[in-house]
Amino acid sequence: SAAARVMPGEQGRINDRRGSRDGKLLAAGGEDGKGKVWSGRGGELRHLREGRTAGVEGVAFSADSRALASAGGDGAVRLWDLSRGEGRVLWRQKRRAHALSFHPEGKLLGVPSADGNAYIVDITSGKGRPLRGHRAEVNSVRFTADGALAVTASDDGTARPWAVSTGKPRWRAPPLSSPPP
Repeated sequence: SAAARVMPGEQGRINDRRGSRDGKLLAAGGEDGKGKVWSGRGGELRHLREGRTAGVEGVAFSADSRALASAGGDGAVRLWDLSRGEGRVLWRQKRRAHALSFHPEGKLLGVPSADGNAYIVDITSGKGRPLRGHRAEVNSVRFTADGALAVTASDDGTARPWAVSTGKPRWRAPPLSSPPP
């Protein structure tokens, strides 16, 4: 049987990990405040990103694997150009950000928030449009394959599909479980 292998550079708890669509890269973020990117085949550490005041809560690759977005407990969402090794703060919110996802065309980023909203952020301008309607923390935003809808899931027990073009909810799914007290 194959032995488990620890990826170089890993320290502490891992909050999120993702593979690029082409399988060439792996990324992880954890409590140490660093985002890391490895070669998917050999496991060599290719990029190590520092500079957070809180842990990395989420990571996501763009569809073309040229960019990596990372979100943290400090509310900052960073966008990294992996070919140049440069990053910038794309979006900042007052509460933690996590569980990011890129729109299939790569120009928008879905950002859930602990403030009860989700945001669709334009990666060129850094401007975000709120998706309002949940009554508790939003845990994830995922886009449909055609990019027409963003689907959110929340601690209020609901999932909601939103029209990406307008930011309006399409309909509200009934609670999947009991609402929080």
